[in-house]
Amino acid sequence: MITFQEVHDLCVENSVSIAIVFLLLVWYINRKYGFNLMETEPPNTDTNYCDDENCVRCNKYQVTAKDALRLLSSIEDQSIALQIQKGIELAAKAPNLENSQKPNVFFYGQLLAVNIWDTEMKRKIPEDISLLETSYDMILEEYHNILKEGKSGLWKRNRTPEGSWDVFYLINQGVVIQENVDLVPNTKAVIDKLALIMKGNVFGNVMFSVLKPGTKITSHYGPTNIRLRCHLGLITTPQCSLTVNDDITTWEDGRCLVFDDSFCHSVDYTTETGHAEHTMENKHFNLCKDLLPERVVLIADLWHPDLTLEERQTINVCFHP
Repeated sequence: MITFQEVHDLCVENSVSIAIVFLLLVWYINRKYGFNLMETEPPNTDTNYCDDENCVRCNKYQVTAKDALRLLSSIEDQSIALQIQKGIELAAKAPNLENSQKPNVFFYGQLLAVNIWDTEMKRKIPEDISLLETSYDMILEEYHNILKEGKSGLWKRNRTPEGSWDVFYLINQGVVIQENVDLVPNTKAVIDKLALIMKGNVFGNVMFSVLKPGTKITSHYGPTNIRLRCHLGLITTPQCSLTVNDDITTWEDGRCLVFDDSFCHSVDYTTETGHAEHTMENKHFNLCKDLLPERVVLIADLWHPDLTLEERQTINVCFHP
C-alpha cells in the first residue's frame, strides 16, 4: 500500500519535472525567436518611442510578432510562410545586425534596399506619385478645412525632445479613423485609388503630419521594410530636413518624398539664425521662430513594389489589424 509520504514525494517530483520542461520550452522559444515570455514588454520612456500602448513599433512589437507566428499555420503557400517566419526571426535580431536596416517587427528578405527613393527610383511607383502630386491643391484645401473651428477631429501628439509633432490619422495601423476621414472625403478618395496603399495591415498608416518650428524627431527605425513612406509636401520650408541613413533631404510643396523608414532616420526643423548668443538677439531669434510656418505633409504608407500581390495578401493574413 502506498503511503501518504510516498504520494507526496511523487507529486513533488512530477511538479519539478513539469517546471523544468516548461523552463526549457521558454528558453528554446526565446533563443529561437528572441522573445522573453517570462517578461512583459518594458514601457518605453525614450523620445524615440511614443507612449501609445497599442503602437506596434513602440510597445506591441513582441505581441505582433508572436501573433504573426501563430497564424503561419493557416498559410497555404509554405514558401511564403517560411519567408515570413524568417522575416520575424531576423527582425528580432536586427539590433545586433551590421546592416543599415534594423526594423524591430518584420524584416522581409530580398527587397530592394534604398534609403531615399530619388526620381529614378520613383519610376517604380509612377501612378501613385502622379496621383498624389496632381491632387496637391485639393488635399491642401481639405487640410485647411480641418483646422477651422468646429472641425478639429482627432489629433494625436507624438513625443519629441524639442518642439511639437502632431498627427491627424486617416488610417492608423490599418484601422480607418472614421471621424477624421469624414472631414477629408476627397483626400480619402485619392488614398483609396493608390495602387500600392497598404490596407488591412498593421504597418499601414495615412496621416497629416505637422511639425512646429524648433521640433526635433530623434533617430529611430521603422517596424518593417515591406513598406515605403511617401510624404506629399503640403507646407514646407528648407529649414526642416529629413535625414535617412546619413543622407539629408528636404520636402517641396506639391512633391512626393519617398523613403524606406527601416533605415535610421530623423527630422530637424532648425530655427538657428546665428543670433542666439545675446539677450537682445534672442528676442529677434524668437520672433523669427514665430514667423516660420509649420511643416505639413500627408504621409501614406505604400507596399514595397518588389512584393508580389500574393506576398502582400499572405503577409496581411499574419499582420492584419
